[in-house]
Amino acid sequence: MASNAVARAAECSSALNSTALVDLQTSPDGSKRSSERLNKRAADPNVPALGRSVAFEDEFEPPLAQSIKSIPRQHDVQQIRPPVTEAPKPSLLASIEPNRMEHRPVLTKCICGLTLAVAGNIESREERKELNDDLAGLEDLDRLLASVAVVGAGPAGFYTASQLLKNPDLRVDVFEQLPVPYGLVRYGVAPDHPDVKNVIQKFASLAESPAFRLIGNVTVGVDVALADLRAAYDAVVLCYGARGERKLGIPGEDSVSNSFSSRAFVGWYNGDPQHADLPVDLTCTDTAVVVGQGNVALDIARILLMPIDELAKTDIAKHALDTLAVSRIRRVHIVGRRGPVHAAFTSKELREMLALPTARLVADAAWLATQTSLYSDLLKKDRARRRLMELLLKGASNASVSHAESLKRWSLDFLLSPRGLVLDKSGGAIAGVEFEMNALSGEGLEQRAIGTGELKQIAAGLLVSSVGYQNRAIEGVRVDSKLGHIAHSRGRVDGEAALYVAGWIKTGPRGVIASTMYEAFETAESLLEDASHVL
Repeated sequence: MASNAVARAAECSSALNSTALVDLQTSPDGSKRSSERLNKRAADPNVPALGRSVAFEDEFEPPLAQSIKSIPRQHDVQQIRPPVTEAPKPSLLASIEPNRMEHRPVLTKCICGLTLAVAGNIESREERKELNDDLAGLEDLDRLLASVAVVGAGPAGFYTASQLLKNPDLRVDVFEQLPVPYGLVRYGVAPDHPDVKNVIQKFASLAESPAFRLIGNVTVGVDVALADLRAAYDAVVLCYGARGERKLGIPGEDSVSNSFSSRAFVGWYNGDPQHADLPVDLTCTDTAVVVGQGNVALDIARILLMPIDELAKTDIAKHALDTLAVSRIRRVHIVGRRGPVHAAFTSKELREMLALPTARLVADAAWLATQTSLYSDLLKKDRARRRLMELLLKGASNASVSHAESLKRWSLDFLLSPRGLVLDKSGGAIAGVEFEMNALSGEGLEQRAIGTGELKQIAAGLLVSSVGYQNRAIEGVRVDSKLGHIAHSRGRVDGEAALYVAGWIKTGPRGVIASTMYEAFETAESLLEDASHVL
């Protein structure tokens, strides 16, 4: 029976020829011998595409935490797979015979570089031993534990897994669409904010658990269906974040050159493999417009204005550093549709902008003082916002006495909504952005921007929109259009059994890593509470 299981495993393994899985597990002792064997097998052209994990000569040394941290980003990785010469075959789980599904399959396992799918009836200890003997080198074959699939290897996925693995009877497989983990912590945090990325150390230590497995380069909803995961695992937790992004809604924003979303632009300078080839041109203009006034918008402006020698000390991607080294950008407009009190950036981000050694704020201190005075009652009750306004007023006052023309400049442009692009003579590149001037309607922080009909143009050759992310559904689950996320109760998806959510797909795209942690812990606690019914 064990040999039949191996045959079925090999058959299932070849069923996903077009998908490469990266399994970051090593042998229990993490030995060099295991690393060499994996590398040798990965380089073997006779090994099927699915069965060859990306391997690196010196990067599977113990401890595993060091292995994960040192794995290059995808644009530095040469994936080993032969050209696809036939139509894609059904998904791995779909290829398992229906009458085999009553016993949970172990989805994948990396055996000396060969990824196998093990499915079928393993009913007795003797059969387990026979199977172990047949699969030489697989000393650490998974015990038949209750299994949870976590979709997304960002902070929410890791925090959820960390709580679940406190239960010794659980095994967690984390699926990630990129070959490497950590999501926005890796590709969304500014390169000069290494302290924010320190959480990666904790995540890496979690991956040393034998009950934890990362399966990379797999997009749930594309490479494997959510329904298949739910059939193969006892519970599924969706942590895949906000995959979409809000648009400005102006013609040409996605088609003209040098117009980018913040996700793409931030991914570009952070080395995200999906955006590493973004055609950013910083030599064609001296002015950039960033639409949005959140922390990400200020990050983008700061990266554009920072001295190149300071950027070189960070972990910014080399291709971005090379482009920024020849940049002509000397002026950045950071544009918002409402007033200064409504700005979404924090004091920390503003303080970093004000501290730039080679750039100064351009601001009308008197106008800012008038605007903030209109909200004095609100600011008395909101200490954080009051301190932010005080910092902004101080920065504006200091800026008014600085006239060094050699400095680069940046400004916070309020009460403007983008209405269109101004194109160059060729019609294919940006020459400026047209805005409608706004008035505010309503009370306090709930005020809405209302267009006045008066237009204003800002000449610029680079546009980056930073107006937020947006949740998208995958087949088998629905995003509530009013809520902006999947409807749930303490992480339990409404109307579904054994399906949970954590992270931005649970809350909407808001909050920081700390809030993500608390939300993930809540979801994990809900799952564990349900364990007697679900697992």
